[in-house]
Amino acid sequence: NVTKRIEEATKFLNVSFLTSEGVIKQLSGSHPYRLRPIGEVWFKGCSKAMGMFEVYDGDPPEVRRLKDRLLPLLTEGFQLIEKRNFPSALQKFQEALSFFPEDIPLHLLISSLYHILENGEPKTPLALIDFR
Repeated sequence: NVTKRIEEATKFLNVSFLTSEGVIKQLSGSHPYRLRPIGEVWFKGCSKAMGMFEVYDGDPPEVRRLKDRLLPLLTEGFQLIEKRNFPSALQKFQEALSFFPEDIPLHLLISSLYHILENGEPKTPLALIDFR
């Protein structure tokens, strides 16, 4: 079931390959894959949110270069979310979006942060993308 939900999410997010944080933790520290965090994601039928990563090695070279360039901004943004500094995280994601406006995951992350800033942090564990 989870695998099917992750596959459906790849289509919705317009990315080639998603994998869970659990799989990433099993890779050696020197793996050759290009990975970028997508954040915590709620999937239908799951009792908790899952950390997700995009594997973007198969993207066209120009898209890979863009995602490589955005990676430090995403990493900083997610670190700020962990510290519950949502306004600064939003700034990082908006800066990343200015380089890659077609990036659907960034749009969803920004939308989720706006929602949190307007309505407060949700009662359930924080997940920035919700497919329930």
